[in-house]
Amino acid sequence: MYFWRIEKLKAHMIQQPLTEREVLPYLLASSILLAVCLAVFRHLPVSGLWDDYSSAFNILLAAFGTYYIYLQNQGTHGEHILQRYIVLGWVVSIRWLVGFLLGSIILMIALTVAGLSPLGESSQIINAIYEALASLVLYWLIGHHVRDVALKTQAAQPPKLPII
Repeated sequence: MYFWRIEKLKAHMIQQPLTEREVLPYLLASSILLAVCLAVFRHLPVSGLWDDYSSAFNILLAAFGTYYIYLQNQGTHGEHILQRYIVLGWVVSIRWLVGFLLGSIILMIALTVAGLSPLGESSQIINAIYEALASLVLYWLIGHHVRDVALKTQAAQPPKLPII
């Protein structure tokens, strides 16, 4: 299972599709992470209208982001969308999470230096915008890597001859 070396993973996926057994650990890890996030966020208090906006945005982004990734996989002509999305999405998400957390720390420091409470009501809009932009970047990165694998897989395959 790959956690960081995405180029090595992509090279493996370009050579041949992954087996169901190879995809399973990524699916399990993603499912467990989702369950943990839901359990943690279930116990966090909703602090205002910007949390509602952020939630609504993330629901819409999940739908449109997934469709974007489907298009990056060549749409109706693409192959192996689920394994590419799940496997590449896991590795990209791990890498993205490191950047997101570092960015969050920098944002909290900047807000504190500016005299704002990082968790206060006045910072909610800034936090919501940061989270929205970071989420957009996540889907863009996943789409970028899915497209790269799709295009290089097509280029590596011999052309299909028409059936007469």
